[in-house]
Amino acid sequence: FREILHRLYHQDSVKLHESAPIQFKCSCSRNRTAQALASLGINELKAVIEKQEEISIRCQFCNENYIYDPTDIGILLRQSSVDIPED
Repeated sequence: FREILHRLYHQDSVKLHESAPIQFKCSCSRNRTAQALASLGINELKAVIEKQEEISIRCQFCNENYIYDPTDIGILLRQSSVDIPED
């Protein structure tokens, strides 16, 4: 590998770093999705819950699905440390 790099980039100073194992890790969590929901506001959350019975948020990176039912939304609205706008 060093020989190929030298042939391609002999005019530049190339430094090889030690290899590291590749690891898949997503930063999504139930807490982060709850914060995103809280930012929608009370009226918006109530309107969605009335239409759908539950709110489902799927992470586009790892495909984890977070489901919030009316009880979860009620708890979120009461316990949220984020100021929830009334719309």
